[in-house]
Amino acid sequence: MKDIVPRQLDEQTSMELATFECLDAYESEKLGSMLSHKSDELTYILGIIKTVDNEIVLMLKDKSCHSIIMKDVDNSSRLKVFINDLLFKKKLLKSVDFDENLVLVKFINNLSNV
Repeated sequence: MKDIVPRQLDEQTSMELATFECLDAYESEKLGSMLSHKSDELTYILGIIKTVDNEIVLMLKDKSCHSIIMKDVDNSSRLKVFINDLLFKKKLLKSVDFDENLVLVKFINNLSNV
């Protein structure tokens, strides 16, 4: 199994990597596109509507809701915490990539230190 715990990538910028495992490639592509951002916005995600077991329902800024099915409850819980940190600006996204059922997110932790 691949490392799914955030780890530091670069000592100078405090860049970290979070890996989330979705049920399949389709789910990881959906999540990756929702997390992707433009220069003036942190993310397209407005909030978390509900989590049920390994499924998380997100509301986007256009007020539409979308379900993401994660591999397991652990991935769902970690994604929920990560998204809340993004929404409360505790983390800053730098890049989002996805490969098969994995979503790889590079981010900076603690924006007050940047």
